[in-house]
Amino acid sequence: MLSVVWLVCMKVTKANFIAVMSCAVLLACSEDDEPAIAPAEGWELASPSSQNIEDLSGLDAKASALARLTSVAVVRNGKLVYHSYHNGYKQDSLHDVRSVTKSVVGLLVGKALEDGAIGSIDDPIDFYLPDEFSLNEKQKEITIHHLLNMSGGFQWNETNGNAYNEWVLSEDPMQFLLDKPIVNTPGSTYNYNSAAVHLLGVVLANATGSNLKDYAQSVLFDKIEIPQTQWESVDETYFNGGSGIRLRTLDLARIGQLVLNGGTFKGESVVPVEWVNFMTTPAYSWTLDYGFFRDYTYGNLFWVHEYEGETNYLAWGYGGQFIYISPPKNLVIVTTTNWIALSEIGGPGVSEQQAFDLILNYILPRVK
Repeated sequence: MLSVVWLVCMKVTKANFIAVMSCAVLLACSEDDEPAIAPAEGWELASPSSQNIEDLSGLDAKASALARLTSVAVVRNGKLVYHSYHNGYKQDSLHDVRSVTKSVVGLLVGKALEDGAIGSIDDPIDFYLPDEFSLNEKQKEITIHHLLNMSGGFQWNETNGNAYNEWVLSEDPMQFLLDKPIVNTPGSTYNYNSAAVHLLGVVLANATGSNLKDYAQSVLFDKIEIPQTQWESVDETYFNGGSGIRLRTLDLARIGQLVLNGGTFKGESVVPVEWVNFMTTPAYSWTLDYGFFRDYTYGNLFWVHEYEGETNYLAWGYGGQFIYISPPKNLVIVTTTNWIALSEIGGPGVSEQQAFDLILNYILPRVK
């Protein structure tokens, strides 16, 4: 029964919304008792079982029990098999996905390279900065590549310190970063630094002659049919390259699907496949563990994860904003959370571990 009903659903367009809803009701009552999948413009829908995913019927309850989770989406084989919204958020809600922004900036660098706005990632960033920013001799050694893999060399403590807030709340964020001494030879040492990725966004803006938000819309978001975004700025001139983009859940899934497809969308290249491969290749030999999330390392503005002997990768934003991509399983999983005042529940690690639990311990094991 389910397969017959689902084929009817697959033929639904915006013009027969009533028919879609009828299909959803039938699906909810099907013999396999799979949850109905809400209509989602631009996505081909499929039941989990049709994509060889075991029962996800308990995912709604598991997700709803989490105080800060705002959405979950699962895409397999390019088809949307599950999406849900929680704690007051809806399908059209925009989510501030924090450092997922960095991965978007990374994709934009690849496009700027392809278009010739940037000559090489080995170019010093000083080539692309306006005269108003005066770099010292050590800072002039920093290349675009160094900012892509977090090895710019600045004195910075964001992982365990308050560097991000001090930077973003400063009167002159760019100067705040440039006033920091270079304590490691550029290219030698990983050190997570959002302000340095913002600096990369400034490089992009000046190289392309467009502000970051407009450039992203024209060369990336319009190409993958994402019409609605917001992006915070850090001053009157520059959008925040390190954080603060707002996107809908299913648009985050589009970004994940683009990366999974090697930079193509509907058969057209948006970002070169070689660049996608570069971003998702480990830049370091070390690996780390973080609760449920184990054996991970850093690439070039993407994280890389070894899972059961297979290589996956993800964009990771503060508090549990994830685009998790599994090429071996042809799978994209998105989670978003409300990250405001996470100290109320024990800090960002709590909401991140809850999201990782959904991804790694509930969804992934059910994907065959």
